[in-house]
Amino acid sequence: MQYYYIKDLKLYGREEGLDCYLWDGTKWYEDKEWIITDRLFGFDKTADPDDPYGFGDTEMLNSIVEITEDDFIQRKFG
Repeated sequence: MQYYYIKDLKLYGREEGLDCYLWDGTKWYEDKEWIITDRLFGFDKTADPDDPYGFGDTEMLNSIVEITEDDFIQRKFG
């Protein structure tokens, strides 16, 4: 399991295999909007469909940071 901090949205997330979840402050919920996956691949939904740079967008890639489970616990509960 991998934990993340999504800087631009000020959200915490986690990835379990192919499933991703976001933390709402009290519980985890499924990331149905692909927020984590899009940032990990640098996918910019606002890019022109013909733009070959829709993937690998630096701003999107830099908006997510890997953290440890301990980091998550300390930041949210510590």
